[in-house]
Amino acid sequence: MRFLSIAVEILKLALAELKRVSSYLKLPKSVEEEAARIYTLAVQRGLVRGHSTEAVVAGVVYAVLRMYDIPRTLNEVSDVTGIDKKKVAKNFKYVSRNLNIRTLPIDPMNYVSRFASELQLKPKTQSKALDIVQIAVKEEITSGRSPKGIAAGALYIASKIHNEKKTQAEIAKVADVTEVTVRNSYKELIENLDFLNSEIEKVKADA
Repeated sequence: MRFLSIAVEILKLALAELKRVSSYLKLPKSVEEEAARIYTLAVQRGLVRGHSTEAVVAGVVYAVLRMYDIPRTLNEVSDVTGIDKKKVAKNFKYVSRNLNIRTLPIDPMNYVSRFASELQLKPKTQSKALDIVQIAVKEEITSGRSPKGIAAGALYIASKIHNEKKTQAEIAKVADVTEVTVRNSYKELIENLDFLNSEIEKVKADA
């Protein structure tokens, strides 16, 4: 009886933590409820036993973010939960594998609007970046590449096209990637998107 009481108390604490994390990440109520459902299922399947409650909560949150295609990064989940991002990723895989949770690759287009807003870029710049990413996805240039890096590279190109003074360092900070990632993504997109013709040629000339 005492064991059951402790288990219920731990579950209550875990669900409270899920609520806190969901609130911090500004997740819709339906997403928060799905995270709570998955965590409860993990408890019922015995997946939490021998694992840190906070670490499993972090893994569940990231799994739900991926399920709903919500553009939040491992670093963001790590920051709000206090769990190292490698451990978040490990628990995400652990929970997903054992509960048969299927997640799709993150669409880089989902990051463009968010990053553009944080960078205070003009609507036409955001629109151009979305066009670039859309074409890059269609041409399969993004396969195996970091979605955040692709979004960052497209925003850097778009900001140059529309003469908005944003450095690779500024974009890297917002996108939570390195300047090298922004630079490599930028170069790769420029080299492969020949059909942007005069706009891309101008960027090449200025690079």
